[in-house]
Amino acid sequence: RRVLFRSQELVKSIAHDEEYTKETPLGKGEADSMLNYFYALIGMACIYGSLLGVNIVLTLEGNQSPLGARRNVSPTHKLKILCADTIGSILVHIASIFIILAYLILALKVDFGNNIGFVMLASSVGCVIGVCMGVFLGAVVKGGEAIKVSFALSVSMVFSFLSGLMVNTMP
Repeated sequence: RRVLFRSQELVKSIAHDEEYTKETPLGKGEADSMLNYFYALIGMACIYGSLLGVNIVLTLEGNQSPLGARRNVSPTHKLKILCADTIGSILVHIASIFIILAYLILALKVDFGNNIGFVMLASSVGCVIGVCMGVFLGAVVKGGEAIKVSFALSVSMVFSFLSGLMVNTMP
C-alpha cells in the first residue's frame, strides 16, 4: 500500500508541468518575417567570400595561373603569402558587407533594431568564415578554376537554401 502511494506521488510530480524559465524578447517589437530574408541575404553575401578564398588558392598554385607560377619561384614562404592574401581579402570583404549594411539601413530603411553593432560583428565573423571556407575548398578540391569555383558556389547555394533564403520556414 505504501509503495502504491509513493508511485502515485511520483506520477503526479512527473505529470505536473512547471516552468523554471521565462521568455524575454531581445527587441521591443514583434519578430518580422521579412527581416529573416535580409539576415539570410547578408549571410549569403558573407558566404560568397568563398570565391575570394578560392581565388587566393588559385593564385598560389603554379599550375593554375601565371601569378601562381611567379609566386612559386619567389623566395617568400607560401604560408606568408597565404596569410597576407587571406587577411587582405577578409578586410575587403568586410568593407563590402558594411557597404551592403549601410545600403540596407540608409536607403532601404530596414530596421535591424538597436543592436546594429551585433549585426556588424556577426557579419564580420561571417566574412571570415566565408573567405576561410573558400581557401579550404580551393585547397581540397582538385581540378581547374571552373571546378573549384562551381564547387564553392554549390556549397554556398546549399547553405543559402538551408538558411531560409528561398523558403522562410526552412530554418
